[in-house]
Amino acid sequence: MSERRRGAFFSSIPEIQAAVTGRIKALAAHGITLSFHRELPYGSQLDVARDGQTGLINIYHSAKKGLSFVDCSHTALGGDAIAILNDCAPPPSAKASGCPKAEHELETWVGTDESGKGDFFGPLVVAGFYTDKQGARELTALGVRDSKTLQPRQIRSLASTLRERFGDCIEIVAPSNLAYNKLYGSMRNLNRLLAWAHARVIENLIKGKDGRPGHTVDGVVSDRFGDERYIRNALDSMKTLNLIQRPRGESNPAVAAASIIARDCFERRIEELEAKFGCTLPLGAQAHVTEAARHFVRIHGREKLAEVAKLHFKNFKEI
Repeated sequence: MSERRRGAFFSSIPEIQAAVTGRIKALAAHGITLSFHRELPYGSQLDVARDGQTGLINIYHSAKKGLSFVDCSHTALGGDAIAILNDCAPPPSAKASGCPKAEHELETWVGTDESGKGDFFGPLVVAGFYTDKQGARELTALGVRDSKTLQPRQIRSLASTLRERFGDCIEIVAPSNLAYNKLYGSMRNLNRLLAWAHARVIENLIKGKDGRPGHTVDGVVSDRFGDERYIRNALDSMKTLNLIQRPRGESNPAVAAASIIARDCFERRIEELEAKFGCTLPLGAQAHVTEAARHFVRIHGREKLAEVAKLHFKNFKEI
C-alpha cells in the first residue's frame, strides 16, 4: 500500500511493474505521467496525463506474448505513452543486449502507411517517407497530419508540396488491381499482402532503388495493422531492423506524410480508372458500392472487374 501512496505502484504483475518503472524517465522527458487506476485480468489500467490532458491505457502480460498495450481513450497522448512503453518492452525472445532506439529517440527514420485496403474499387497503395528530426519539424510546420483528418483538396495540395520538396524521401508501392488480385490469390491473406508492400517500401528507401541512393535510419515507424511478425517476416534481408508498430502511428510526422502520399495516389488512380471505363467507382464496400459494380458489369462484363476492383471482397460474390 505504501508503494501506491508514493505513486510507484503500477501493477501487481512484475513484468508490467518493471516495464513501466523502467520508462518513467523517458515518459517524464515528454511530460507524461502515469498512475495506477485499477487491476485488470492479466494486466493493469493506468491513468495518463500531460499538460492538462488525460487518458487511460491498459497493459497486459502473458507468458506467450509478453507485454501488449491498448489505448482506451484513443488519443495522441495515449499513443505517445504506449509508443515509449512499447519501444522498451521487447518480447520474451528479444536479445538481452538492450532495446533498440525508442521512437522519440530516433534521429532518422522511415514512416509507412497505406490507403485503399478497405475499398472494393481501386488499388492498394502503400507509401513510405524518410525524415530526420529537422525534416519532421518542417512537416509539422507544413500542416502534415493524418490524411483521414484532411479534406481531398488539402491532401492534393500537401501531396504536391511533399513531392516537390522531399521527392527523394518518398517511395510508393501500388500494384494495379490485376497485380493485386494475383498477389492475393497466392498469399490468401490481406495482412501478408500489406506486409509485403510495407516491406518493399521500407527496403527501397533504405537500400535505394533505380540508381537512387538509400537512407541510413535508426528505425521504421508504422501504424499497426496486424502482428509485427507479418512485416518482419517480409523484410527479406532486414529482419533485425528496428521496427516500431503502434496504434495511431499517424501521430508520427513521417507516417502522416506517408498517409497523405498514399491517399493522394489512391485517389488519382481512382480518377484514372473512372476516366478509362466511364463509370463512377465509389469508395468503401457498402451496398451502394455493390450496385456500382453491377452497373460496371452490365457495361464492361464481369471479367473486367479484375482491372478495377479487389475480388476477394464480399461485394464480388454479391454481384
